[in-house]
Amino acid sequence: MVIQALRHIGQRNVDDEIVTRLQKQLSDDDRMQLLQDIRYAPAWITAILRCVAGPDGTILRTGREPLSSSDSHEI
Repeated sequence: MVIQALRHIGQRNVDDEIVTRLQKQLSDDDRMQLLQDIRYAPAWITAILRCVAGPDGTILRTGREPLSSSDSHEI
């Protein structure tokens, strides 16, 4: 549902407020599910899902340092 919602909102309209809302409303289990569903999302949504699922609002990258939250929306 999150992927569909983000697709409906559109890449240019997703801002920090939307990411913050998702972070507040999703449980830890929901966040884990997002990480599993990333393979079904377009690249721009993948970056946002990683930001939402990250423990401190940063994009998680395997084997690399996370990007800062200010960099996470420059997609």
